[in-house]
Amino acid sequence: MSLSEQDTARVISHEFWFLPNAIINSTSTREGYFSYEIVDKYFKILISYSPIRLEFDVDISFGNETIYISDLIGYNLLKDIHKAPEVSLYRVYQENDIASFSKLINHFAKLLEKNLGYISSHRQELLNKITEIRKKACQASSDHDLIMQANHYFRIKNWEGVVDRLEKVQSNLSELNKKRLAYCKNKIKD
Repeated sequence: MSLSEQDTARVISHEFWFLPNAIINSTSTREGYFSYEIVDKYFKILISYSPIRLEFDVDISFGNETIYISDLIGYNLLKDIHKAPEVSLYRVYQENDIASFSKLINHFAKLLEKNLGYISSHRQELLNKITEIRKKACQASSDHDLIMQANHYFRIKNWEGVVDRLEKVQSNLSELNKKRLAYCKNKIKD
């Protein structure tokens, strides 16, 4: 079945099941794009997808503050999608079918669900970091290409898998704690 706006809207509503109170609106941003606004109590997600240009953009807004997913988990999403051809943007475009699009949105929704708590609780800290690095890039040069390069470097080097790294730290702490308790028990036995 070929992709239509109704199909993509249905997929979006189905895959964002973990936001039960969210209102999903179809919006017209640019020609050739399917765009959806997912409005929750605390934030707003804007998803834009173009099967022609092979673009998939997501922004999250908290009131007047906006975090671009490309600064957070977007790079990871794209990297993962390239590794998994069954959910690639190119395949969605090539086959123009709802099943491939469903896989793409499902993949993104899972990543978002996993990262949502972190994004929500650290939004100001993340925004400050993003603003700071962009300010430095702008001070370094007025040349647009250099600013873009600085943003790209920042995005990949600092935010790639940020939540995975935190989870590893928590996991290591947990392991250390288990070892410490075992050590204490052995000491008591001695």
